[in-house]
Amino acid sequence: MNSKTWSGTAPESSIKPGQAPDKFSKRSNALFYADISGFTRLVSVFSKKGKEGLEEIANIVNILYGTFIQASHRHSGIFINAAGDSVLISLPSDASSAQAVK
Repeated sequence: MNSKTWSGTAPESSIKPGQAPDKFSKRSNALFYADISGFTRLVSVFSKKGKEGLEEIANIVNILYGTFIQASHRHSGIFINAAGDSVLISLPSDASSAQAVK
């Protein structure tokens, strides 16, 4: 597993849920949505290890979220929301967005 971690908070430039951005602009967007398949089963397996297992699964999710958010910011994306095991990001719909998803 990658040793990089994410602090668990979105960068300041992200729009927080329920908060409107300071400036509005019109652009075409692509939405990136990711959900961890089998997450409930995965949590069940890790929870058998107790507190250590639950911390381990939380670290894995934080690393995934951090990777998605960092990639979105490199490609002018905006972090919209993270809930449970899913994340939603808006990316400008151009060639760089396709590269960000890869």
